[in-house]
Amino acid sequence: MSTYSNSQNTGSDFMSIATTLGHEEALKAGSNEVRTTITPKNLEHARAVFSRAGAEERTKRGKLFFDRIGYRSRKPEGRHDRAFSYILADGQITQDDDAPVAKFLEGLNIEAISIENKTLGPNEVWNLGTSTNPVVLNIDTLTMEAGSRIEIYNTVLSLSCQNVVRNGSTSISATAANYDIGIFGVQPPPPPIGAQGGTGGVGTAGPAGTCKCSNTEPGNNGAKGDIGGQGGQGSPGAPGDNGLPALMAEITIVNSLSGTSGTLAIKTQGGVGAIGGKGGKGGTGGVGGKGGNGARCSGTCTDGGDGGTGGTGGPGGPGGQGGNGATAEDVMVTVPDDAAKRIFRILASSNPGDGGPGGDPGDGGAGGAGGDGVSHNICGGGDKGSTGKPGVAGTKGPIGDHGGLAGRIIINGVG
Repeated sequence: MSTYSNSQNTGSDFMSIATTLGHEEALKAGSNEVRTTITPKNLEHARAVFSRAGAEERTKRGKLFFDRIGYRSRKPEGRHDRAFSYILADGQITQDDDAPVAKFLEGLNIEAISIENKTLGPNEVWNLGTSTNPVVLNIDTLTMEAGSRIEIYNTVLSLSCQNVVRNGSTSISATAANYDIGIFGVQPPPPPIGAQGGTGGVGTAGPAGTCKCSNTEPGNNGAKGDIGGQGGQGSPGAPGDNGLPALMAEITIVNSLSGTSGTLAIKTQGGVGAIGGKGGKGGTGGVGGKGGNGARCSGTCTDGGDGGTGGTGGPGGPGGQGGNGATAEDVMVTVPDDAAKRIFRILASSNPGDGGPGGDPGDGGAGGAGGDGVSHNICGGGDKGSTGKPGVAGTKGPIGDHGGLAGRIIINGVG
């Protein structure tokens, strides 16, 4: 086993946490808010910076929270689980994990913020970031007015408040944006549109006009050019990426949850799968063949032939399959016992991504040029051919294979 010890943090009060984060001096100098970026020296340091859990809470989490370690232990995700089970619970990491974890910590930057008093006005949204460095928030008193909320996306969060004052009512519904704290994943953008199909080939030119032996009987006019080739089918749309998960979070209220509402609704949901890529546009139909030229005959002439019709546009490519929804990681909540029943869970699964739209139909090809006339247009040239018909749109892609499971919100070690 690793030599990391499981010592506990020395204090969970606002100033003790600020000291751990290196914010004490600035706060004592009168700053209301201090922000720094911390690179943990080792796993023990990361634990002290990130987690406020005590021994009893860690033991409960160890039994409930990391049950996935068993089936992921041999996968790369297993190292992630073991590291976080150490940081947030009472887990251990193996000696084989030491070097990779140390390398991971070298590139890990934690955004640490201490705020003595933070007030969110009515309907104000405090967005803590999207797919960014882990965020550690240390707040003495957080006041949330009606309709305000905190959101974070695909980012690890540690939120510690000594006191939360929640004013205004909170209704609970799985379909409404009625949460106070939202731990969310991210829906990736759709992939680029597929490549356009190739242009159809140019139609074959019509044979030239002919002359007859008799001067009184004209020969045949130039023949009409052939139709242009059909445009190629657009490339299939690329499959959409899987949604990004709602990442692990620890929320701690140390002293009190009060206010005219006195409740707190926490929602967690993984990212929806990306929409599949749009299929490529069908290729443009080929240009119609040129009409055959007229012939100059003895004492007479023949007209040029009409140009061929442009080729039909190619069909659009099929849309790509949508990505899968992401399963949310769990959220650990520690609050005073009298507030536990006033924490409401909103657990939402994530949908698979919709199939990508089919590609646009290809344009019809241009008509071929008419064949040339002769004798200063005494025998005229042929007419230009008509434009080809457009292709058909591609078919919509299938939705993703599956959605993502809802995460759990564990309150005081109870799921």
